[in-house]
Amino acid sequence: KCMEVCQLECEQKKGTVFGVDLSVLLRDRLEEVPFVVQLCTSEIESRALSGVYRVSGSKPRIQKLCQTFEVQKEQVDLSDLSPHDVTSILKHFFKELPEPLLTFDLYNDFITPSDIMNIVQELREQLQRLPLYCYKTLQHLVSHLQKVSENYDNKMSPSNLGIVFGPTLLRPLVSTDMSMIALLETSYQAVLVEFLITHHDKIFGLDPSTMTPPAPTAPLPDTPPRASIPLDRADGDLDHDSSSKERPRSLEVSSLALNG
Repeated sequence: KCMEVCQLECEQKKGTVFGVDLSVLLRDRLEEVPFVVQLCTSEIESRALSGVYRVSGSKPRIQKLCQTFEVQKEQVDLSDLSPHDVTSILKHFFKELPEPLLTFDLYNDFITPSDIMNIVQELREQLQRLPLYCYKTLQHLVSHLQKVSENYDNKMSPSNLGIVFGPTLLRPLVSTDMSMIALLETSYQAVLVEFLITHHDKIFGLDPSTMTPPAPTAPLPDTPPRASIPLDRADGDLDHDSSSKERPRSLEVSSLALNG
């Protein structure tokens, strides 16, 4: 019972790692990418990549480790944990960010590209509008996911990884209760992350180290334009390979053009 009370008190306290705005988290640290992200991705890549991100880890162990990150991150040891625990911590970190990595302001621009035939260049330009700390963290994460997808035995294709991370990295400021629209948004989010993974080298080929963080932009409409597209994908853990399911055609057509 005491453990439950202690855990509740810890969860109610404002954290210093999880649920903290990325600009605040990195402001007083000499890091371009959050420590928890660097540690988790390094640990995952140091092991066999088979099966990672397909299932969730142990909730009690994840909660305990998150608390350790909060109070004494230098003492964190991931070596004895299941890889599923480590991937769950990484997903939890991005899910708890007050603002998603691709930011609320740019949500509409990312899911409704205007120039499909030059989609890589357009995405480059959009990514350069991100704050530098968001860009660096996204670049690190997508590079990691590309390595995961290249492991032929893990069944985690770019498509499946897009399903897992899409709604976490990109979401609107105001969510809708309309189920079909919400599902359509989820599909766009997943396809965008899949595209970033598949074309990582082309999209992140430019060096943004000399960029100046952008000035605040005017708020965008809460509800982006949408197209009528069949959808049978959903966010969450995967227990089957969904890479063959139908997806929005815009980025898919551009992908074919790039590979042709």
